[in-house]
Amino acid sequence: MDRREVTSEADKTHQNRLSSVIEEEEEQDAAYTIVTVLDKVANIVDSVQASQKRIEEKHREMENAIKTIQIDILKLAQAHGNTGFTVDKLLAKTRKVSSTMKEVRARVERQSTSVRKVEAKQQEMLRKNKFRVVIYQEETECPSSLSVIKEMTAGETIEDDYFPPDDLSSDEEYYIEESKATKFKKSGMRRIDDIKKAFSRENIQKTRQNFG
Repeated sequence: MDRREVTSEADKTHQNRLSSVIEEEEEQDAAYTIVTVLDKVANIVDSVQASQKRIEEKHREMENAIKTIQIDILKLAQAHGNTGFTVDKLLAKTRKVSSTMKEVRARVERQSTSVRKVEAKQQEMLRKNKFRVVIYQEETECPSSLSVIKEMTAGETIEDDYFPPDDLSSDEEYYIEESKATKFKKSGMRRIDDIKKAFSRENIQKTRQNFG
């Protein structure tokens, strides 16, 4: 009986040792597993932190890009406002130029009408052989009133008072003054020459400018 008891106690002791060893191994395995898991968790946390840092950097880059875009948009809006103001000025100037062109065109038309009227009056006066115009040729002003004396017809005669008497002797010398008719004729011819010079193309253009 004593041997059996001793043997059973030894077995129990051995089993206890085995169980304690097994428990220690299990505890070591569990600790190793925990450490491994913790390492994995730490790696995951590190990767998450790195990803977060990258995300934060990208976020800052996006913020900077957004600020740059906002600045560009403000500049574009300012430039658009300046362009609109410039366009308004150009449109106003265009309207002014258009109105000025209309006024100039109307003035030119009025001047053309006046020139046509003057030409018609000149033609009418030429037909009537009487005209009253003011024309400047070079620095000399032509007469303001001109009249054309018609040449004498074959049937018209000059009064006898302007010729010497028939009973004068050939020895006597007489100073015969120029007759009034001859003076009128020469004066009329000079006036006709003045009129021709005055109504040259150059002087007519000057007259149109003076009337304009």
